[in-house]
Amino acid sequence: MNKNQDSEELNGLFINHQTIISFFKLIKEKFSQKTAVIYQGNSLNYEELDQLSDQLANYMHSRNEINAGDYIGVKLEKSEYLIAVILAVIKSGCAYVPIDPGYPAQRIQFIENDSNCKFIFDKNELEKALSSPRNNQKLETVISPDATAYVIYTSGTTGNPKGVVISHRNLINLLFAPGTPFDLKSSDVWTMFHSHCFDFSVWEIFCPLLTGGTLIVLDHALVRDPVQVKQVIEDYGVTMFSQTPSSFYMLTPAFKSAFKENKLRYIFFGGEALSPMQLSWWHSAYPELNFLNLYGTTETTIHVTAKLITDREIDNNTSNIGKALPGYFCYVLGKHREKLPFGTEGELAVGGAGLSCSYLNNETLTHEKYIDNPYSENKEDKLYLTGDIVKKLPDGELIYVGRKDRQVKIRGHRIELSEIELALLTKPGISYVRITTTDQENGQSELLVFLISAFTEHADELAEFLKNKLPGHMIPLHYIQLEEIILNSNGKLDEKLLLEKYALLSVNPRQKIAPRDTVDEKVLEIWYKKLGISGLGIDHNLFEIGGNSLKSISIMNEVNEVFGLSLPLGNLLGDFTIRHIADEINKVLLNSANETEDNNDDQEKEIFSI
Repeated sequence: MNKNQDSEELNGLFINHQTIISFFKLIKEKFSQKTAVIYQGNSLNYEELDQLSDQLANYMHSRNEINAGDYIGVKLEKSEYLIAVILAVIKSGCAYVPIDPGYPAQRIQFIENDSNCKFIFDKNELEKALSSPRNNQKLETVISPDATAYVIYTSGTTGNPKGVVISHRNLINLLFAPGTPFDLKSSDVWTMFHSHCFDFSVWEIFCPLLTGGTLIVLDHALVRDPVQVKQVIEDYGVTMFSQTPSSFYMLTPAFKSAFKENKLRYIFFGGEALSPMQLSWWHSAYPELNFLNLYGTTETTIHVTAKLITDREIDNNTSNIGKALPGYFCYVLGKHREKLPFGTEGELAVGGAGLSCSYLNNETLTHEKYIDNPYSENKEDKLYLTGDIVKKLPDGELIYVGRKDRQVKIRGHRIELSEIELALLTKPGISYVRITTTDQENGQSELLVFLISAFTEHADELAEFLKNKLPGHMIPLHYIQLEEIILNSNGKLDEKLLLEKYALLSVNPRQKIAPRDTVDEKVLEIWYKKLGISGLGIDHNLFEIGGNSLKSISIMNEVNEVFGLSLPLGNLLGDFTIRHIADEINKVLLNSANETEDNNDDQEKEIFSI
């Protein structure tokens, strides 16, 4: 055995006995005065973060009888305190259950009840904890590598989300298994771009905190504004940046319009299929930048495979997801769970140290998806059936093809279409719902709803109805109301014919306020171009009619191009309407005209004085 093999084996033995907290302790001792977390100009070094998380953990124990292994809800907006709370929960030997405060009350209640949360760390409890007498006493909790670290809920087919149980060992394997291609350094600066309810955030949080790096937490409004995101990357010297492809594509215009060197080393793509040709400009502008395409699922601890994107992938524009990461193994299986030869499409099955153990409180689904590994001598080994269709190349790399079921990925979020359908069927009058996806010009997928109702439906009212039942990323923008179901020769809904026969539902015309001037009219044209919805008035709010952050970015990119401006998106998010956008445009145009007039007056004065 050579030295490298010996070293890798020792590293493997070392990480096999580590937990998130044991790693964090090592890092805290080594980098105690180094900045760990930054949020809106406020920062905590590793020593301060350690003490704050101890304080929060002790407060939590003072409020309830907390035992190792309990589940703790974390219902907070992003901030430096969110990171400290997550650490506090894990230090207690508990598992954190992320809950978005913006979720509908019905969904929040389901997650809290299903996970049997012993304590909910929300805004109110955080304020009490921070104002209570400080107690930084170290907890003496013994944590096993097999203890649960977190439970993340993903979309479910039954109408309710399902919880995925992830252990310390699962996450430590992903980050530190010998041979990983991530090149993690203590000098790196990361961003937390995503919600803590999306498992990409686990990667964003713990990569820096368990390696001595720095984490920049980006608030909800900032991540929607490409110009501000670019500014953060440049101002803070961000080196490691994680993105869903659809979100990343929206950043390109901001970087193109004001090109500037930055310190980015890696961009990690995950959450949905990547279209490599969209990286062409980036590859030319930043030739030293590494683009790593990552494939994974929540059940397999975020990432399973990795592929470094080169000119070849960009030219071929194939969704190559690469090979299994260290500690994982992948099989391409046929209908009878037999291994398939190279080039044959089949279902991807994943096993290894990153494989989670189960769905929470759902034995039936666990047995269906987590099967015994027929190719392992160890009878305890399991395989997770991903539902993703892939094919293996002769060099062992995998090409992503699609899904075998009705699960889709929209802007990085896994969505079970049946969950939305079941929600819509609870609306009085609706008797039939079928949801599909359509591909947009920018490569993104959008949800499209076909429905039959006894009443005349409107897009904005349907979106408003769903807001009380589903999170924002699951609310469709486009709806078509049918008079009858038309099937094709295969007995499936004839979507092509229906799209030709029926128009997209408009918003309710009763709420329509007409454009006031040509600026309103131009902005309205942009909205129609980007959304495809008729009946829009100047006071319709994008986020109340089923729109999303990527649509807002797309609209503002077009607005700035048409009017020759650089309006920041952040100023508009609270009231994203045609009226508000037009008012901001008119302000800038008026100020520009006044400045021009003042300059002309100054020039006339100079001429007169001469």
